[in-house]
Formats: sequence, C-alpha cells, structure tokens
Amino acid sequence: MWQPNLDNRHGALYRMIADALADDIAAGRLPGGTRLPTHRALADRIGVTVGTITRAYAEAERRGLVDATVGRGTFVRQGAVFDDGGDGRFPAMRPDTPVGSYRDNLGQALHRTLPSAERTSEVADFSANYPVNAPIGPALAQAMQQLADPARWAEVGGYQPANGRADHRRAGADWLARTGLHVDPDEVILVSGAQGGQSITFQALCRPGDAVMVEELTWPGIKAVAQAQGLRLVPVAMDGEGLRPDSLAEACARSGARVLYCIPTLHNPTNVTMSAERRREILKVAAAHDITVVEDDVYGFLHAGRHEPLAQMDRDRVVHVTSVSKSVAPGLRTGFLVAPRGQVGRFAGAIRCSTLMASSVAAECARILIGNGGAEAAADAQTREAEARQQLAARYLGHLPLHADPRSFHVWLELPAPWRTAQFAAQALSRGIVVTPGHAFAINEDPDAVRICLSAVPDRGLLERGLRDIADLLAVRPEAALPVV
Repeated sequence: MWQPNLDNRHGALYRMIADALADDIAAGRLPGGTRLPTHRALADRIGVTVGTITRAYAEAERRGLVDATVGRGTFVRQGAVFDDGGDGRFPAMRPDTPVGSYRDNLGQALHRTLPSAERTSEVADFSANYPVNAPIGPALAQAMQQLADPARWAEVGGYQPANGRADHRRAGADWLARTGLHVDPDEVILVSGAQGGQSITFQALCRPGDAVMVEELTWPGIKAVAQAQGLRLVPVAMDGEGLRPDSLAEACARSGARVLYCIPTLHNPTNVTMSAERRREILKVAAAHDITVVEDDVYGFLHAGRHEPLAQMDRDRVVHVTSVSKSVAPGLRTGFLVAPRGQVGRFAGAIRCSTLMASSVAAECARILIGNGGAEAAADAQTREAEARQQLAARYLGHLPLHADPRSFHVWLELPAPWRTAQFAAQALSRGIVVTPGHAFAINEDPDAVRICLSAVPDRGLLERGLRDIADLLAVRPEAALPVV
C-alpha cells in the first residue's frame, strides 16, 4: 500500500500528502494507472482523518495527477506530467534536482503529451521571470580588464568583511539611490543576490518554528526559504492596492508573528504597486504591533524614482533587499541588503556563519558596471523591453481579466470560467507553452490564475506566437481544447 513520505514538509497536512504523491509520481514510483489506497485505508495507515485524505486526493485531482471515479477508486493519471509539488514548476525545477535537467524534463513531458504530428522543439517558456539579455558587453569587457590587473586582484580576490568591502558598499548605496532609497554606505550589506539576501534576513530575524506574515499570494522563493528554515507562513489578505492594513493588524494579533515579508512595488505575481498612502498605513500597523518589515524591491528599478521605498519611509523598522540580477545580469549574483539602523552587525553575523561573505569578485564587477554606466544602461534596456512586451500582451490578452503593468516582466491572468488552473496548464503544455499555475504563489486559497512571464522568452516572434496560442486556447471551452488522436 502506498504511504506518503511527510518528512521535512511544512504547511497544511492535506497539501503535504498531495505533494508527497506528486513527488512519487515524478520519481516513477507510482506509474500511470496505479490504484491508490482508499480514503479510509490511507487515513488509518498514517493516522489522520478521512476528511484529510479526501482533501489530499481532491488536491491531487485538481493538479491533474489522479483520476477518481465513484465505485472504482482513485488512480494515478496516465501521463501525469504537470506535477509541481506545490511550487508551480516541473519536478526538475525543484531545489533537489540538477538545474541542467530542466530542459530535458520539459522535452520528455512534451513528448509524452503532444501527438507525434504536433511535437516541436520550440517551447514558449513563460514560467520564470528571467530578464532579457541586456547589451552590457562593452561595459562588462571593461570590468574584466580591470579585474585582470594584478594589483586590483590582490585587493578584491581575498577574504573580505562579512558586510562587504567599503567601495562595494558605496556602489550599492549609489545603485539604491536610483530607486529612491538614500542611505549611508555603512548601512549597506553585500549579499549573494536577492534570494541570498532573503535567506540571510530570515536567519537573522527568526528561529525555526516562528511565524512570518506574507501576502496571500507571494513569490514562491520565499516559500522555499520558509520550508528550509522551518518557518510558518501566515497569509495576509490583499486588495487592489496590495496588503490590506486591517488584515495585517488581524494577522499580527492572531499569529504573534514579528516579521512581515512583502513586495510593495510590482508585486509578484499580481503586479500591484502600493500607493504612498497604503505604504504609510502598512508602516503604521507595523509600528503599532512592533514588527519588522522585509521589503523585497527586486523589481523596483522598473519604476525607478516613482515610489518611495518603505525603507526610506521608516529606517528603524524595514529591511530592504534588492539585487542586480533582474536589472543587469543574473550571473553576477550580487545583491544589496539595507538593515534597520543599528542592526548591521546582526545581519553580518548571519552571513559570517553561513556563506562567510558574498563574492567580492562578482561585487567588483557590479561596482565597475555601476560606475561606468553599464548597469544603468542595462536597467534602462530591460525597462524598454518590458514596455514593448507588455504592449504585445495587451494586444493578445487585453480582452481577458489581465493584471498587468506597463513596465512589468510578467502578467497575472485570471482564467475565465469554466477553465481551471490544472486544465489550462496541461492544455497549454500540450501546445508547447509553459506557465506558472496560481497555486505556486498561494499560501491559503488557490486561485484559478496563472503567471505569464514575458521576458523569459528569447525573442518577440516566439513571444507573439505563445501569446496568440494562449488567447486561442481560452477562446474555447476546456473540453473542446482536448486534442483528438
């Protein structure tokens, strides 16, 4: 009898069971057609209620992993390839799988899903918020030349302070000023990209078992950080302006959480940007409940100068994290963390006991690019390309319930009835289109929506083809979209 492995899983029990089922299907331990235990048998086996198993099987069916028939039982679906394990991505994209296997996994999934006459090597992969390839060649060549100088290499090639070299922190302060955050270089900490910065932040602020408040739809990376560090995520309701102050106050009182993580500018995935008034209201609630706010500003460069960062509004309570990954080049893995006043040592200590320091070589490249204008030129190019791609999205999908922003890397598409997320994701995949399902971002209720990342597709021709195919797919009912073979 199949039994789920629930070790090292967090969240609602029914989701943990569905995730374990997804993992076993992905690993080939449960091939298509396998009959699963009855609700009662599995409940007795693992010591949970029958209702929990019912919810777990329903979640698995919603994801497209199983088929359930009254009187026959629940069976693993033949060709159940769109398994995301709760993070909205193919199994090969999860942290425990080699990165290089993603394309192979995707190709195998398409091979199993598409009729032979329709198989194609050209995939419109809308699943990741990658930046476009910015034109930074000449500026990067200049940086490499300077790094090759033996005297300079002797300075930057060795061990550095945990918070980063002073000249690198000055460059970080200059870069942050571009988005409206004006701080002293001594308040800036070098981190290994924004994800590294978030990981360090929660190491510094939390202990395993602590609760952290997040938007009810949030960046999947923070879910991974929480799982790795044993943190419990508490959803806070949103509206058209982002986090709701009343819901935040209620979550503070109910959960006892002392930390809030949020994305005030170009929220991922909904594209909402908080107004100045909403930002003040959120900070007022934070002060009333004495909580620390972690501000993720990785997309702030796309709205440079338009919105005052939370950290500029309250230097005593807000941790600000950003990077040059989206704006310049992901491979630099250089980010900037601004700690609340008087807390630099706390965050530097977390770095010292984990990675010791961020790469000073990568930070030196970033410093040179910031100084010679290459970084700003790259960010401006990213912004122009985002604007052009948003115009294409509006052309093909504008008649649908689309949440967009003229400068965002992505759009958030609410699926029109009667489409459900699992149906749409599977049908899109069968046409060579990869999207991120809404439940990858959900902390509580799963939305029937998908995120479509516009910048990840390498050229506008393939982008247009993918957007047109999405529009065509949603123009028919789900049952009419099934291929006839």
